[in-house]
Amino acid sequence: MGSLAATSSVEAHVVVPNLVKKVAPAMLMLGSRRRLRLARQRRARLFPNFIVILYFFSYLRVLI
Repeated sequence: MGSLAATSSVEAHVVVPNLVKKVAPAMLMLGSRRRLRLARQRRARLFPNFIVILYFFSYLRVLI
């Protein structure tokens, strides 16, 4: 049981950063595209997206 927990935590340390490396650039690309589009329309809608991204990364940090 203890060894299982250790291996799973090690896997989490390896898997989560790799996931972030794969997902973060895609999210940033989508975000920048969306930002460019929204900047022409409304700046107010940028803020909630920023909060969602921050929340997502804080959630990932909790998982690690």
